[in-house]
Amino acid sequence: MSADYARIFQSLPVPFMVLDRNLRFVEANAAYCAATTSRRADLIGRHVFEAFPEEGDNLRRYQEAFERALAGEENVVAFFPYAVPGPNGQRVLKYWSCTHTPLRNDAGDVTHIIQQAEDVTGLAAEAPDATAGMQAKVTKRAQRLESLSQTLRAEGDFLKRLFQSAPGFMAVFSGPDQTVELANDAFRRLVGKDDVVGRSLAEITGHFSATGASARPGTGSAFIAEAFPLLVRDPDGGAQRRIYLDFVWQPIIDDDGTQVAVFVQGNDVTEKVQASHHQQLLLDEINHRVKNTLAVVQALVLQTLRSTPSPAEFSTKLQARLAALSGTHNLLTETAWNGVELRALLHQELAHFGERRIALSGPAALLSPRRTVNLGLVFHELATNAAKYGALSVPDGRVTVSWQVLPDEEGRPERLEIVWEESGGPPVVKPGEAGFGTRLIERTMRAKPDARFSIDYRPQGLLARFDMPAEHGDAT
Repeated sequence: MSADYARIFQSLPVPFMVLDRNLRFVEANAAYCAATTSRRADLIGRHVFEAFPEEGDNLRRYQEAFERALAGEENVVAFFPYAVPGPNGQRVLKYWSCTHTPLRNDAGDVTHIIQQAEDVTGLAAEAPDATAGMQAKVTKRAQRLESLSQTLRAEGDFLKRLFQSAPGFMAVFSGPDQTVELANDAFRRLVGKDDVVGRSLAEITGHFSATGASARPGTGSAFIAEAFPLLVRDPDGGAQRRIYLDFVWQPIIDDDGTQVAVFVQGNDVTEKVQASHHQQLLLDEINHRVKNTLAVVQALVLQTLRSTPSPAEFSTKLQARLAALSGTHNLLTETAWNGVELRALLHQELAHFGERRIALSGPAALLSPRRTVNLGLVFHELATNAAKYGALSVPDGRVTVSWQVLPDEEGRPERLEIVWEESGGPPVVKPGEAGFGTRLIERTMRAKPDARFSIDYRPQGLLARFDMPAEHGDAT
C-alpha cells in the first residue's frame, strides 16, 4: 500500500481491516484498533481467529462469511455479538455488523478480504427500559435474516449445480444479438467452446447452419423443435457433419410484456435419429430380402415340380435345395449380410465329401449377398449331380474348384472367373435335355449382364467355367 493510500486508510473514521487468503491480518486502521481495543502491531501477521478467538455458532458464521468472500461474494454478518476488553480490563459485550468485500488483482482473482466493522451496540441502548428485550429481539431477528439468507444461498447453489450438471444443454440469451448470459456445460460441449458467456449466439454458432427449409424460432414466441437438423462444420475447417436437436426456445417476458431474455433447453438426439434411420433401412432391407427369398423359393418349387414327376422324389429334392438355401442364408447372417467369402461358400457345399476328394484354390474373393445366394444354389446343383452321376459318385473321384479375380488397367477388380473340374469318376455322357441344374445355371448367369458360362461334358469328367463381372465385394 503506497504512503498516500496508507495515510488515507488509517485516517478513515470507520473501522477497516484487511486479511490475506490465509485469513491473516495484512492491515488494520486506527478506527478498527480503537473499536476492538487492540494494537495494530499485535494484529499484523496473526490469524484472525487467533487474534479474536471464536467458537460454536459464531465461529461457523464467520468461517462461512470468509469462505464466501474468498469465492468472490460480498456478504454481511449482521448483529454479531463479541466481547472486547474494557477500560478496567473486564470484557464488554458489544454487537457488530461486519461487511466483507473481496479484493481482486488484475487477473480477477481474489487476493484479499476487506472487512468493514460497525459497532451497533447503540441500537440496543435506544430503549433503556427494555435493553435486554431489545437485544434479544434484534439478535433473534438478525439470526432469522441470516438463516433465511443462508437458505436462499443454499437453494441458489443447488440450482446452479443443477443447471450446470443437467444432461441436456441449457442457455439464457438477451438482447437483439442474443448474447449468452448463462450456459451450462452441455451447451458448451454442443458448440465446442468454453468462453461463451458475453458472446452472441451467431458468434459461437458460426459453424452451424440449418438445413433445407427447417423452421426457425421467431421473436417473442415460443418454439418447440423435434429432430431439428443442423450442419456443423469442424473448427479446423474440415468436413461438415449433420446433427439433430430437440429443443425448446422460450422467451422470458417482463411484467410489462417486454421480452427481456430467451431460455433454451434441449438435447442432442443425433444418435437417436441415426438409429431410427438405420432401423428403417434395416426394415427396408429385410423386406427386400424376404421378397427375394420368396421369389427364389417359388422358383425352386416350380422348377423342381416340373422336372420331378414323382411326389416322393420331389419332396426329397426340394428339401435338399431348401436346406442349401438355408445354409447360404446362415453364412450371410454370420456376416450381417455383408457378403461371404467364395471359399467359405464352397466349403459349406463340399466339405462333407472329405478333404481328400475336394481341392479349393484361389485368392480371397468376397461375394455380395445376392451373388452368394445365386452361386450357393449353383454349387449345390453341381455337387448333387457330381454325387449322383459324376466324380463324387465313386470313391476315387475328385472335384477341383479354382478361381481368380482379374483386375482392370487401374488394378481394380474387373472379372471373376471360376472353374469347376471333375476327375476320376465314371465316363461322362452329355444328357439328352437340360436338367434342373443346367437351367438354374443358365438363369443365374443370364441375370447378370456380361456374364458367361460353359459346361463341357468331357468323358474324363465334367468341366464348368463361369466368367462374370466383379462386384464391389469381390477383391483380390
